[in-house]
Order: sequence, then structure tokens, then C-alpha cells
Amino acid sequence: MAKKIVVVRSSEDDRHHHKRLSSDGRVKVRKLAEKLAPHVDGSSAAVFSSAVIRASESAAVIADTLKIGFMATHLLLPKHLRDGGGISSGEAFLEVWKLIDGPDVVILVVHCEFTEEFPPFVGKQLNVAMYGQVIPEGTACIIDCVEKTMVHVK
Repeated sequence: MAKKIVVVRSSEDDRHHHKRLSSDGRVKVRKLAEKLAPHVDGSSAAVFSSAVIRASESAAVIADTLKIGFMATHLLLPKHLRDGGGISSGEAFLEVWKLIDGPDVVILVVHCEFTEEFPPFVGKQLNVAMYGQVIPEGTACIIDCVEKTMVHVK
């Protein structure tokens, strides 16, 4: 299991799934990635993102900044886009949990609903109370799976 899970909300309004990341959005994501660098430095790390264009472009910027690889996956899509709604959030979270078994640090670039729902799921896996929260666009929360804590990074 990953030692740290970083949940990043895409840097721009994630209701407009078809639009590309703006140049301002790229700057914001790069600055956030620079703030995340100390949490990744010297660790094995991977970035996973939603397959929606803005999230995957945000993930590419983060991966490039931190010099790590990334993969887009349908598991991180918003509910209404995920396989026509056929896979529940719980099922998707269990599959994501399998993805994060390997690297020391896993960065997930996701949408608003995921920032609310995934931390409580992780807390349940770690047997500790964690509360979801809507994090502002272009920010992140870091879940330390060893210390069993969660902090917000702006």
C-alpha cells in the first residue's frame, strides 16, 4: 500500500469536461506540483488521473514537473461519466485501491465528488475516521497512510 495518497482536484472548473486546460490552469498545476515535490522526492511515485481531458492534462503537467509517469483511467471519472454509471463509486474505489498498491506515493488527479468521497473510503481501509471535503480547484489533500493523517495543500 502507498505510504501517501495525494488527491488533487483539477485546476479549473471540472464541470466542463470537454474543454482543454488553459495556459493559466497549466501554471497553477505546475505551482501545485512544485509544492508537492517534497512529499514525492526520493520515493517511488505514480500519477493516475481521470480520463477527462482537463484532469489528464493536469496529471501530465504534474508528472512532467515531478519527473514521474502517469496513467489516465476510467475509474477516476465522475459517476455520471463512468461506464454509463454502471460501476458504483465503491467498486471504483476498490479498484483504485488496487492501483495504489505499489508506489510509495500515489497522486490521483480527480473531480470534485471524488475529493468528498475518497478520503472516508481510505479512512475505512486504514481503520481511522477521515472526512471528505470539497477541496478548491487546483489544490490537493495529502493522506499519510502511515501516520493516518490528512492535510490540505494550497
